[in-house]
Amino acid sequence: LTPARPASLRAFPFPSINLFMKSPDKTMMHGTDYAGQDPTGWIVTEKFDGHFARWTGCQLLTREGANYNPPDWFVAGLPPWPIDCELFAGYGKRGSLNGAPRWRDKNRWAGLRLIAFDCPEAGGDWPARIRSAPVTSYAAPVAFTVCKGKRHLNGELRAVLDRGGEGIVLRHPSAPYTVGRVQTMLKVKFSVW
Repeated sequence: LTPARPASLRAFPFPSINLFMKSPDKTMMHGTDYAGQDPTGWIVTEKFDGHFARWTGCQLLTREGANYNPPDWFVAGLPPWPIDCELFAGYGKRGSLNGAPRWRDKNRWAGLRLIAFDCPEAGGDWPARIRSAPVTSYAAPVAFTVCKGKRHLNGELRAVLDRGGEGIVLRHPSAPYTVGRVQTMLKVKFSVW
């Protein structure tokens, strides 16, 4: 049974099957480094230290476009539309993901999670897009909060770093999904003070 496509999903001006079956690196949104901007009102999410993955609607691809070839049970319940995700093995376990597209032992996938951080074909701002991300046994949208200022951002960053995380991603709440390097998605890896 295939889930219905949400009405909020918009069509790109070219067929998504062509866009998302190629190397995601050329079709994804890339952030820039945080440079002290006022983060008040921006969306705060954790930057997970895993491997990028794009669910195309039928395949899970690496940044370079290789198929991860996950077991069917790992992708069960994922929708027929694209999702940008992080394949996450846990804090301090990024190296355990190396070679994942070549894994023969499908049981290795049992300890992994797919954390959705954007839905490229969904219309609207980031909060609207992330609401179309599924929750399954192995996948879920990234948790987020609205930033109240630099002190709040620094507290969120400290909490992420204290649990072994990589950093924070700040997203401008009204930014559309835009392919390429953007100023509306900022990576924060060090103290903002």
